[in-house]
Amino acid sequence: MKCRKNVKNLDDTEKRDFARACNMLKAEPSILNPGNQSRYDDFAKVHLDAMSAVGDWTHGDSAFFPWHREMLYQFELELDRMVPGVTSFSGSLMLAS
Repeated sequence: MKCRKNVKNLDDTEKRDFARACNMLKAEPSILNPGNQSRYDDFAKVHLDAMSAVGDWTHGDSAFFPWHREMLYQFELELDRMVPGVTSFSGSLMLAS
């Protein structure tokens, strides 16, 4: 399993690269809703839809951790497509811990 670097420990270059990758993803056209949102928004929409699913399977079910791991992994792949290597700080996307 990848170990994500704490966002508090990123250096200035890592922070800039991450912000640049996010901004570039926001400029990419949506796959889910072309013309109405960005590729970045696709991830927010998928997450929102999953969180509001009937029965709240997401936070109260065994699918919670695997689903979020996969969601973050797909987000990391897209960020790396924008700025190659951006999620490779200590192995992967940074999260506060």
